[in-house]
Amino acid sequence: MCSIANRRPISLHPEAYVHGGHSHLRIVLVDIVVYNCPRCGAIVPEIQNVDALHSAIALNLLKKNGVLVAEEIRFLRSMADYSATHLAKVMGVAKQTLSRWENAKAVIGIESDRLLRFACLAGIGKLERLALLILPESSSSPERSPAIQ
Repeated sequence: MCSIANRRPISLHPEAYVHGGHSHLRIVLVDIVVYNCPRCGAIVPEIQNVDALHSAIALNLLKKNGVLVAEEIRFLRSMADYSATHLAKVMGVAKQTLSRWENAKAVIGIESDRLLRFACLAGIGKLERLALLILPESSSSPERSPAIQ
């Protein structure tokens, strides 16, 4: 819903949508419905399964070449459901060091990058295994999620 016009924006045809256009995490979603409000100009994508989208983004970040950048580190920590204090403790670094990486005040080293990826992978995997235990069987059927380019 458009908060300014207080009505459902007019639907456009399925198209590519750049998610997170103002940040480093620019994700292009294809084959989704995007709504555009002619009154206020709001552009709102319709994402059927946000959790699947976030999992796909996390998987792609874990496999990416090169060291992670600030927003990618924050995103993976969030997906693993770790506090900054907990992740820093698991990695054996000061909380201030993790904060500098997450706020682009310092670049993470190759070894720390690899350790961070493994720690976050373990956290994300633990959450997904827990979800499989508590979700009913009918919800385990795969849903169509938007493609990522």
